[in-house]
Amino acid sequence: MREIYPEIKETIDEKVVVYSRHWEICRPQITAALSDAFSVDCSVIFNDLRCNVTMNLVEPRFLEEHCFDIFYLNSKKDAVGESIHELIHFVWFYVWNRLFGDGYGEYERPSLKRILSEMVVEPIMSTSG
Repeated sequence: MREIYPEIKETIDEKVVVYSRHWEICRPQITAALSDAFSVDCSVIFNDLRCNVTMNLVEPRFLEEHCFDIFYLNSKKDAVGESIHELIHFVWFYVWNRLFGDGYGEYERPSLKRILSEMVVEPIMSTSG
């Protein structure tokens, strides 16, 4: 990866700009849809969330660190779609934690709570827009 990164750094930097511009266009609609889906004001939570554009195809999320990764070869539409997917997890666990008061560490490892969060993503994405 260290050998490849210098060759693709410029592409990654360009994608950061492209993804950011497209995100800003979509952001109001996404915020409204997630606020409606979860009955919370999403305009005031996770304003510190960071999306890293990386070479990682897995696109992991880090709930406690408030960040997630997006693969650099996504289209701008796919990058926003993947971001919405991750945002649903962040909001889901935010609401879950408020209801049940358990630890975020439980959400990062294989568990029923994590499986449930994966199960809700598609239904929320298909009805929140």
